[in-house]
Amino acid sequence: MLNALDGAVRFESTAGKIAAAPVFVPVGFLAGAIDIVVVHPACSVPPALEDTGKFAFDTKDMEPEIVVLLFLPRLVLSPLYFVGSWSVRSLFDFD
Repeated sequence: MLNALDGAVRFESTAGKIAAAPVFVPVGFLAGAIDIVVVHPACSVPPALEDTGKFAFDTKDMEPEIVVLLFLPRLVLSPLYFVGSWSVRSLFDFD
């Protein structure tokens, strides 16, 4: 969002930058706040879902008895795991 704002507005002179500062500084702060509060958390949902899927349903290396035994606990813990993964991915930017 901030990159779009930077790309849309280009001033050639210093006087133009100074004259536009009272408008563009608050707009820049608002764009940054929207990016932090809305865009980044929304973009963190798909990786969090992938983490949850690996946690709950990736059973390739397990014995069948263990898979059956852990099915209900994993099913119950999946929403908590998703919320935790999403929270961490929303607060910290990593892959």
